Amino acid sequence: MPEISGSFRLWSDDFRPSNVMVDENDEILGAIDWQFAYVGPTQFVLDPPWWLLLDVPEMWEHGIEDWTSQYERRLKIWLLAMEEVERDADMDVLRLSAHMRGSWVTGRFWLNYAARKSWAFDTIYWKYLDGRFFGKRGEENATGEQWKSRVHLLSDKEREAMEPFVREKMEESKERILVEWDAAEARKRLSSLLFE
Repeated sequence: MPEISGSFRLWSDDFRPSNVMVDENDEILGAIDWQFAYVGPTQFVLDPPWWLLLDVPEMWEHGIEDWTSQYERRLKIWLLAMEEVERDADMDVLRLSAHMRGSWVTGRFWLNYAARKSWAFDTIYWKYLDGRFFGKRGEENATGEQWKSRVHLLSDKEREAMEPFVREKMEESKERILVEWDAAEARKRLSSLLFE
């Protein structure tokens, strides 16, 4: 990542052409629909925009694999257009096109997308990230219970703690109570889960 990408900025996960207002001269007037705005890492801007297909991968009618295939074709056009603009602008400092291409090739696009879209995390993780980090899974774990193929990566202590943790979470889900922890309680809880 370039040095200037280390900070945090206002970020909108719903920033796309349909949420931008323009006037009759195609001048940008502003952005609407800030419902999914938050402060996020500046490095998110180094990923190519998901909206090149105007629909998110997890909602694509023909599935995420088809989305990826269609997206790659549009991405090539997008990057060529960006490179042309960068060349004409004589931009030597930060060529977004190079970072966007690298994001797609290395899988950083999917890592950041999954981090931003928690409801799509499971599908994206097992489809595009798990194999990159932990190698190919056996066919017996190709779908459904993929996590079983990765249990060996946990320590004995972590494996022993897994079942009680799942039981506790299942019980908590029946109550559906929003828990409010102060900072000390949150640190204590996190430390217990990280075996500190």
